[in-house]
Amino acid sequence: MENRLVFHIDVNSAFVSWSAVEQLALGGPDLREVPSIVGGDPNTRTGIVAAKSIPAKKYGIVTGEPVSAAVRKCPNLVIARSNFDWYVKCSRAFKAICQEYTPTMQSFSIDEVFLDMTGMGKIYPDPIATAYEIKDRIYRELGLTVNVGVAPNKLLAKMASDFEKPNKVHTLFMEEIPEKMWPLPVGELFTCGKSSALKLKSLNIDTIGQLAKTPMEQLQMIFSERGALHFHNYANGIDDSPVLDEREDAKGYSCYLPAVCHLLFCYAESVSYVYRKPDSRYETIYDYQSSDQHSNVTFNKFNKEHAFDFMNNCNQSRPTSICRIEHFTDKLS
Repeated sequence: MENRLVFHIDVNSAFVSWSAVEQLALGGPDLREVPSIVGGDPNTRTGIVAAKSIPAKKYGIVTGEPVSAAVRKCPNLVIARSNFDWYVKCSRAFKAICQEYTPTMQSFSIDEVFLDMTGMGKIYPDPIATAYEIKDRIYRELGLTVNVGVAPNKLLAKMASDFEKPNKVHTLFMEEIPEKMWPLPVGELFTCGKSSALKLKSLNIDTIGQLAKTPMEQLQMIFSERGALHFHNYANGIDDSPVLDEREDAKGYSCYLPAVCHLLFCYAESVSYVYRKPDSRYETIYDYQSSDQHSNVTFNKFNKEHAFDFMNNCNQSRPTSICRIEHFTDKLS
């Protein structure tokens, strides 16, 4: 049986890259080459940072912070408006190229896909050369840089694509794990968030390699049995999850919704920060909630008697909530 082979292809700084292509067509600067952000109003310099260029990152600018704060860090910052209609077109063009190389492609988000290249050896005998071909073709036809991770499973392919950026091809095969993956901070392991990383550090587990060598019994002191097994397997590069083929008409906009939700949440947090104050008044709040996959959406309506309690707690106990406030006014002294 032929060994599995999976590509993970990720657009570098997607929103910035797509906005850069749009700006270049209009005679503007290449946003990828200068300190720049996407989000907010370029004229008033208000709003929230939805994405940042690699040069902007060097100034300490972070996604989700107010544009005004980003400008203070970098007075010459270039600001571009978000254009989701354009992003969807770019995403579809990017994925259409990727789809040509294998019948099995899984959209993982608006700007990344998994390709199952298993069994494609007779057509593409050199997988590394094929990865470079895809990368270079996307740049040549769309003007976008991507990273390609080449590995025997989805986990390692994604980890590989997150190595040095931009415009790179990286491999991460099982024999390369000790050298390439184990020295990384444990928080860089895919699915290991800040909370899990803090728990692991409480056991003096600072690197992925240390996690890989930690006995299951010790991990079960801070995680459930299932969670402990998950992190043990991932730290050792074990992942048998399949690349799930998806038809384009079945995807709809589900693969784009997480990116939209991220931007909405940034704006909602900016608004709710002000209106959590006890001296603010508003008539109606709509609470948007979704699952982690953003596939199920519910709306709750809060009247003004319960509004303050909701605003005070929504971003703590319900981190996936997004709020919309209607008819709010500051209390006059």
